[in-house]
Amino acid sequence: MFEPRKQFFQSDVFRCFHSLQPTQNLLDDLGLDPSEEEEVGQWFYNDELKDKDSLDRVLHYSRYAVVLEDIQSKFRPEGWSHGRFSDGRWPVLYTAMSPLTAKKEKVYYLKAFYQEESEEHVQNVELAISKMTLITHHLVDLSQEKKCDQTQLVGSSTKNYEYCRQVAEICVEAKAQAIRSHSARDQQGYCVPVFDRSIIDKDFYIQSWCKVDFYQGDIRLFEYEPLFLVDDLRRISPEQ
Repeated sequence: MFEPRKQFFQSDVFRCFHSLQPTQNLLDDLGLDPSEEEEVGQWFYNDELKDKDSLDRVLHYSRYAVVLEDIQSKFRPEGWSHGRFSDGRWPVLYTAMSPLTAKKEKVYYLKAFYQEESEEHVQNVELAISKMTLITHHLVDLSQEKKCDQTQLVGSSTKNYEYCRQVAEICVEAKAQAIRSHSARDQQGYCVPVFDRSIIDKDFYIQSWCKVDFYQGDIRLFEYEPLFLVDDLRRISPEQ
């Protein structure tokens, strides 16, 4: 079909995924008294955060745990699944070059998933936007490959997906660690499916949370930053 040309790539990318809000205390389920909590807490609060207040520490580790689990789950064999750029025989972590593209991709699939239920009742979904930096010398930029059918790469039919998986398989066999392609849901955007998690140089935790309502074909999205949550919690006095 084509000969993949691997190239250097370094960029921040974004991912939109399901998420619960961070818990208020990571040690609640252990049933410890305050002195025991403080002792156990020393095992995972590093020097950089030891002088921070408990809310800062808890939110830091909550955000990190959620992002880490989302990434790791995609690279475990049980997490390999059929998608645009995989037939289930290799892992893929889907990311995008912008938060907007990441949200458009995710919301499209959620709308189809909740289509039947949302005809009668509002369906609420909690989403998180995470950010990470990728560095690799082995990315194949499909958007620049003249021998690739760009229309098929962004198509939504079963036939299109078969074509995308064939292209991805060629790239994986050529030891590509990631690919870059036009987004199927954002005409101005690009997606970066990642095949090898070792190219994730750094992650920046959760950048924002979204609440999405689906109802009778209508989509409403509400977004807020993690720091807003911190400020709101600090304003709540014990009397409240």
